[in-house]
Amino acid sequence: IVGCRNGVFSGQLVLGCANPIKGLKVQVSDLTGPGKIPASAVAVRFGLPDGWIKQGWMTSVRGPWFDGLEEQPPAVVPVYRDGAGATQPVWFRVTVPKDAKPGQYKAAVKITAEGVNPIHAQIELNVLDWTLPAPKDFIMDMDYFQSPDTLAMKYKVPFWSERHWELIEKSFTEMERLAGKTVYITCIRQTQFGNQHAMVRWVRDERGRLTPDVSLAERYLDIAAKHQAIKAVILYVWAPPSSEGEYGAVGITHDRDVLISVVDKRTGKLTEEKGPIWGTPASWKFWGKLTLAMKAALKKRGLDDKMMYGLLGDCLLYTSPSPRDL
Repeated sequence: IVGCRNGVFSGQLVLGCANPIKGLKVQVSDLTGPGKIPASAVAVRFGLPDGWIKQGWMTSVRGPWFDGLEEQPPAVVPVYRDGAGATQPVWFRVTVPKDAKPGQYKAAVKITAEGVNPIHAQIELNVLDWTLPAPKDFIMDMDYFQSPDTLAMKYKVPFWSERHWELIEKSFTEMERLAGKTVYITCIRQTQFGNQHAMVRWVRDERGRLTPDVSLAERYLDIAAKHQAIKAVILYVWAPPSSEGEYGAVGITHDRDVLISVVDKRTGKLTEEKGPIWGTPASWKFWGKLTLAMKAALKKRGLDDKMMYGLLGDCLLYTSPSPRDL
């Protein structure tokens, strides 16, 4: 592993066995060299066989596709039919201290499992004589987004349960090193984020009037603000009719239904409804309510000048424009 001070760097080894691997444990010693980097600076993660191969050259890959990483090893690593053995990737993520001395470091890795002799390996870390700035001091503004929906799907937890919020917090903790400065709040459903429902829900009173409920967005912002310097809170209020995004939809911003989530105050049940058509007086009033509600929520957090309207879109241009189009 090659890295610099104040950065995070990774390396991998892969375990294989003809039989299932049970009771896997991986231990790492301190890194020693020109100084000492404690073993606590090395995070061990285990690859999960949860990836998928759809098409293209990857179809030639045999066996599982390891995508996710988990802090604990599987109870049993099975023998995979295509691979004729058990396979377990192990990742080592080293956080190099800001005051680490440059040079070569080594750590002992001990791997144990039921019914086999211990395996000994070694991490070699080359610390360069350079210090990475803290993420808050990065010059470039990074636009990452955190996805509550995929967390709930991946870990099979109820949306907005306490366990879900714990995972959201962990996600923002991991993203902290990326120095993101934007937060997206879904105000409509079925966007390119893949969200069935919006984070902002609408509540209907006894007269049928809709009022935005931004309580989820407020808690979400509180977590985000703990882990990044927020420069923009983007209300995702419009999505293009196709996945081409903003470029592919230039000039046709009013041709998609406004899909909203409405919550029943008594039962908490969510229903999928449509909001007023873009450009109508009802639309101005509708989104005006959201603007005021979010402005108040952001002001309480010192973010009232950070609000923006937007969307996240991808674009692939398949043909070049003709001179006449230009």
